[in-house]
Amino acid sequence: MILSCRKLREWSRVDIKAGEVGDNVAIPKPMVDRGRGDPRNIIGVILDCDEHNMYTIAVKSGIIS
Repeated sequence: MILSCRKLREWSRVDIKAGEVGDNVAIPKPMVDRGRGDPRNIIGVILDCDEHNMYTIAVKSGIIS
């Protein structure tokens, strides 16, 4: 079965919506900031979003600057 390029593009296209207040998010940690056994992401909650789509995110230890 041969698929056309158009069909493959439609399948691979991912629509990502902007985060809303109250959404849970995963924030990736750079490789240099974590040890071998540390998790790859930090889980947080969106508290606020300003007019420039900059988010204020709270994690277990406080608010991320």
